[in-house]
Amino acid sequence: MVQRFTATSPSDPAEQTSLEVRRPAWEGIEAREYVLMNHRFLTGLPLVQAVAVIKAAGFAHVVLWSRADVPPTKQRYRVALLADRYGHVDQVGAF
Repeated sequence: MVQRFTATSPSDPAEQTSLEVRRPAWEGIEAREYVLMNHRFLTGLPLVQAVAVIKAAGFAHVVLWSRADVPPTKQRYRVALLADRYGHVDQVGAF
């Protein structure tokens, strides 16, 4: 199952980014709230395309979309940074 989300900039509501992700990325997690952040709002993470912080059952579950041209080693580094900040990261892949 594919789900589409729209990320809206907190500083500029007119700026939006559409994201599409397959449901199995967070299979089994009942998300009550989706908070989507475009990579422009993540200081120091220029290689991250977009991040979804899924708030569910008392913890934040992070789904990461990375650019297709980013080497896997740099992607893993960004995943580690996000995991350190949010607790858990699923890397969905490029789009």
